[in-house]
Amino acid sequence: MTVRQDLVPLIPWVIVLIVWFILPFFFMFPLFTLGEWGVLIFAVIVLSAVFFAYRTWFGWQRTMFVVTDRRLVDIDQHGFFDRTISELFYSGIDDVSYRKKGLLSTIFGYGNVLIRTTGSAADIEVRRVRGPDKLHDLINDLREAVIDGEPKDPKERELHKAAKGLSPEEIAQMTQETKKKFRKKALEDFFEDEEE
Repeated sequence: MTVRQDLVPLIPWVIVLIVWFILPFFFMFPLFTLGEWGVLIFAVIVLSAVFFAYRTWFGWQRTMFVVTDRRLVDIDQHGFFDRTISELFYSGIDDVSYRKKGLLSTIFGYGNVLIRTTGSAADIEVRRVRGPDKLHDLINDLREAVIDGEPKDPKERELHKAAKGLSPEEIAQMTQETKKKFRKKALEDFFEDEEE
C-alpha cells in the first residue's frame, strides 16, 4: 500500500498560488507601460508562481509512505534536493495510533498516523493521509502477523489456517495428492512443448 498526503489540506496553498499567478495579469497594462522593467516584473511574478506551484506538486508527488509485507518505508521530499528515507521493520514497532483533529479532517476523512518505535529509533508520523484508520489497522495486522510468525502471503495464511484443523495423516494425504497433481501438470506441459 502506498499513501500520500491528502489534497484537501493543500487547498489554501493552491488558492494562494492561483491568485499569485493571476494577479499580475490584472496589472499587465500598467506594468507594460513601464517598459522593460514592467515586463521583467510581470515575468518574475508569473514565473515565480509557476516555480512554486511545480515545487509544491513535486514535493507532494515524491513524499509517500509505503507499507510492504516486511517493513514500512517513509519517504519525505523537502524541496528539489532534500530527500529523507526511513525504514522500519515490524519488529521495531512499539505502538501505532491515529488521530483526526478538526472539522475538515473529520468531514474529509484524513488524519495523522503515529508509529512509535522501540529503542532509540525516531518515531514516524504520517501526516494528513486519507483513511488513517485503515492504515492503522493494516500496520497493526501486519505487525501481529510478524510477531505471531504467521505467513505474510494471503494464500499461505489460508493454507496455514486450513492445516491447523487437520490431523497429520490428512496433511500427508493432501501433500501426496498435491504432488501427484503437480507431476501430472508438469508432464502435460512437457509433452505440449514437445508437440510444438
